[in-house]
Amino acid sequence: MGTGTAVTALTEAITAAKMNLKLESVVNADVEAGAAIAYSKLATLASARLIVGSAGGVATAVDVTGDVTISNAGVTAIEALVIVNADVSASAAIAWAKMAALTSAHILVGSAANVATDVDMTGDVTITNAGVTAIGATKVTEAMLAASSGTGLGVLRVARARYSFAVDGGAQGLITPVSNATIPDNAIIVGGQINSTTAATSGGAATISVGTSAGSSATSLLGVTAVASFSADARINSVATFAAAVKMSAAGSITLTVATADLTAGIIEVTVLYFVAQA
Repeated sequence: MGTGTAVTALTEAITAAKMNLKLESVVNADVEAGAAIAYSKLATLASARLIVGSAGGVATAVDVTGDVTISNAGVTAIEALVIVNADVSASAAIAWAKMAALTSAHILVGSAANVATDVDMTGDVTITNAGVTAIGATKVTEAMLAASSGTGLGVLRVARARYSFAVDGGAQGLITPVSNATIPDNAIIVGGQINSTTAATSGGAATISVGTSAGSSATSLLGVTAVASFSADARINSVATFAAAVKMSAAGSITLTVATADLTAGIIEVTVLYFVAQA
């Protein structure tokens, strides 16, 4: 058989094989493992779509939607507002520097709408940007102090009043200084000092006594005393002592009673020590 005849026979054999090849008869085993079929020979795939197995197990072209999208260059992107708490690992340890800015010395507090909110820490206690807290001046009140329990530890308390002629006047009678403290009911007064930081004077032989507006007498802290005793920086002991304590039968403020003549000057500070007994 000549060369031409052999080629003709091969061509006819291939043609016959093609004619015998049925539609959809090629199976996976027919494709060589290293065939490297060009992607261009596959069915068209729309821009930025992926091949995903369908519910029927069929490879299907679909759009990438939901939390993540993809471009036709293969670049993925997490969509805005799709990250929720469950998406964050419990051990993520996200750096504080990546949190929203928090104003210096402010703290995060849950709002009425249950939203963490940047707020200034105000009121009785403040805080620095180093975390140092401070109780504000004059913020501690009588109501904040623990009452004596009757057993165990109690608290010795201090009440203060400041009489100033310039503020409170000096007319004869009962004077309740503007700068004052209320001594509570059932308080047992065990000591005190009366200090005239500025000498008290009068146009005559005035007398001064110290007591409370209620709960004890007008002389319970200091009996009638001549104005001359209230010289500059004089310190006078209260008549209430541990040996002769005064128990308040009602809450009352510290008072001064001026008699005989009006005062014409003076500043007198009264300091009282007491504890609160069980009713």
